[in-house]
Amino acid sequence: MGKNVLLKYIAIVYTVGLFLTGCGKNSLTETAHERIATLCSAGKLSTAEYTVDKVIKATDCEWWTIGDRKILFTCRAYLEGGIDMSKYDATKTIIDEGKHSITIVLPKAELLSVNMPADHIQLKYTKVSTLRMNFTATERNDVLRQGENDIRNDIDNLGILVDAEANATTYFTSLFKQIGFTDITINFE
Repeated sequence: MGKNVLLKYIAIVYTVGLFLTGCGKNSLTETAHERIATLCSAGKLSTAEYTVDKVIKATDCEWWTIGDRKILFTCRAYLEGGIDMSKYDATKTIIDEGKHSITIVLPKAELLSVNMPADHIQLKYTKVSTLRMNFTATERNDVLRQGENDIRNDIDNLGILVDAEANATTYFTSLFKQIGFTDITINFE
């Protein structure tokens, strides 16, 4: 939770700084490029956060073993989606100062982080036949890692990337309106 609060604080301070630095006598083009460059130097712009509750289960019963082993965890994962501004290509931005218009092409939204804090992981169930050994710490970690991979593989179905792009569009539209643009088009590669 501390990391998310810190990131939000940095984003707020950063945004205020962006608006304050644009108060000079620069042209629309110069101001837009300065603000975009500042965002690019920051790297990744987090625009959507999701909390996902996940049930992770594994069964180990192979034909050569006697009995089976089952394990079930519940966990909470915190996902951040956004725009990696280091992939931004300035040559794809078109500005017409006379019309107060800007068209900017941003990189596609991507999953920026998956965090499964240990205090949000609970072992709910294990069943181990008498002739089998309990799950080792390594095997438990492998099961949890597979759960994280399942979340990453299902990212398109969660909608976080769609929300990240929608929020980025809102953010950049607001940013460019503050500068003085009236015709703003945001596209994604």
